[in-house]
Amino acid sequence: MSAVAAVIERSQASGARGARLRVALRGLIAIAAREASERAALLGLAVLGALAPFGAPYVGIGDRPFLGVFAAGVMVVAAACLTGSSVIARDLAEGRLGFFLARPLPWWAIWGGKLLAAAVLTLVAGAIVVIPSMLTGDWSLPPTGWWGLMGIPALLALICGVHAAAVGYRSRSGLFAADLALAALVGWTVARTVRSLLAAGVFADVAFVSLGLWILALAFVAGSAAQVARGRADIRRGHRILSVVAWSILAPAVAAYAAWGAWAVRPSPRDLKAVTSVQAAPAGSWMAVAGRLRWPRPQSMMPTLLVDARTDRFVRVAETWDTHGPLFSSDGSQAAWITNVWSGEPRLFVADLRAEAPVARSAPLPVPPGRIVGFALSPDGRDVAVVQVGQTSVFAIGSQKPLAVAPVHVDAYAREVVFATDGHVRTLAGPQDWLAPGVLSLVTIDPATGGYRVSAEIPTRGNPMAEWGPGAERLAIIDHQERRPSLALHDGATGARVATLAEEGTADRLSCTFLHDGRLAVVEERHGVRLRIFRPDGAETSSIEVAPSLAFARAVEVAPGVIAVDLQHFESFDVRATVLVDADAGRIVRIERGLSAAPSRPFAGDPSAATTPANLFVDATGALVKLDLATGERRRLLPRD
Repeated sequence: MSAVAAVIERSQASGARGARLRVALRGLIAIAAREASERAALLGLAVLGALAPFGAPYVGIGDRPFLGVFAAGVMVVAAACLTGSSVIARDLAEGRLGFFLARPLPWWAIWGGKLLAAAVLTLVAGAIVVIPSMLTGDWSLPPTGWWGLMGIPALLALICGVHAAAVGYRSRSGLFAADLALAALVGWTVARTVRSLLAAGVFADVAFVSLGLWILALAFVAGSAAQVARGRADIRRGHRILSVVAWSILAPAVAAYAAWGAWAVRPSPRDLKAVTSVQAAPAGSWMAVAGRLRWPRPQSMMPTLLVDARTDRFVRVAETWDTHGPLFSSDGSQAAWITNVWSGEPRLFVADLRAEAPVARSAPLPVPPGRIVGFALSPDGRDVAVVQVGQTSVFAIGSQKPLAVAPVHVDAYAREVVFATDGHVRTLAGPQDWLAPGVLSLVTIDPATGGYRVSAEIPTRGNPMAEWGPGAERLAIIDHQERRPSLALHDGATGARVATLAEEGTADRLSCTFLHDGRLAVVEERHGVRLRIFRPDGAETSSIEVAPSLAFARAVEVAPGVIAVDLQHFESFDVRATVLVDADAGRIVRIERGLSAAPSRPFAGDPSAATTPANLFVDATGALVKLDLATGERRRLLPRD
């Protein structure tokens, strides 16, 4: 009998709980309906907002889709602020919340009913403005996933955040001043962290923004719930509880975000996930490496590091592509680079790689404000040449005064400047016109005397691409790379044409690179891919068919006399293959699948120095490897385990 009685007692208790739950839910809905009916005038305001875009043409504003989006956004924010500041805070300040708390209803029914009314009114007001624009096809609603990631947390954070501010203001408490000070500190911390991440090339990620909105919503929703549950009708006590709960969530979250941001922008070589570009020093074991990072660092970051392949030494160069260099001296002991090249405030940095713990130090950059389009470091590492739109300057590192300035106009996105073996500096001035023919001026600067001269005028067919040879003794110019290209070889000192290596229209695509001994390797693409080798006098020494099908191809010297021709086929840009060619024998040595010679173009500055070819490749996983050219064995260098 006792067991039966226990069952009956549990059943009655369960039934009582169910009855109380039903009463509470009915109360929640009744409170929500009451709050919504008291603010029905808000929907009339939304109707006026819905008509505004359609009346825009009559007042001279023709961008109706933009006005529809703008009106909907303003309506949602206004409705959230009006309802969030009044559904609980006003009743609490005027002493009417005690009426609800005196009813036989749990606190969560009262709080939930008022919050539900605010959310429904805000959504309905926004929908009234949006629907007419949707019906006319001006724009459509965001996808379903967006609401879970951004829409719902943003709405809850806005409504409950306004509620928290209203409660603090109406409480007339000195604690509200502390809230404002803490909010300013938190906002400043977040803004500073975001700014540092943007400067490092970290783009806004939907997942991170969504996480931040959900944390903000959680803090304010939990705070408002605790305020009603524990503070009851006492507004000052409720304000204290709300502040404690909200800041106990927000403060640690913001501190963790700031710490993560400071850590994320200071990567090391071990943080690299995939290598994208490499430039080896002419001598020694240092190299400049750019690549993507492992999680949890931002995947959009593409930092550049100076890395010693033999030790764990490294120097952080930059976190974005807004950098020229780093470039190395001929003995590999000095590196220099310029950051912020696209802004009006570029900065020069140098690093002594012979030190036990090399560091980047800032050096004077005696050039006027403006974009940097070219940069070179002298072979001895003492002088720097900088090309700007209005002038080309040469100066000694550490000096506040240029050695020479050539006021020549360079209208190009990028333009190489080189140190010649005779001590002069050479560059090309003139326009980079994509369509029309033009003239490039060969400018020679003498740092010893401070003078300059225009050595030659070189006519082009349009969109010229220049490549300087070792010591600036030869200059190769490709005209119209994108359509019926041609290639000519010029003397680097006088500008005189040495030879025409490819006539107009004989190839669909051309690319070229100088070898360390002054020969020129030309990749010609038409019905297939062909590698042609020319001596400095323009005489062709060999022509090798590399691939029978069309592909994106480029040539890189990976060992003295050994050229790697990278192939990337049109059918699948993920398919990589490298054809190793013996330039002296004029034959193919081997074909390596899933491998490409490490690209160095982002670091290219002065290609005229006779550098030792670097046997560096990037495999399909993004790892930097060294290849045994005889056996094909691959040794992984980066990322390091």
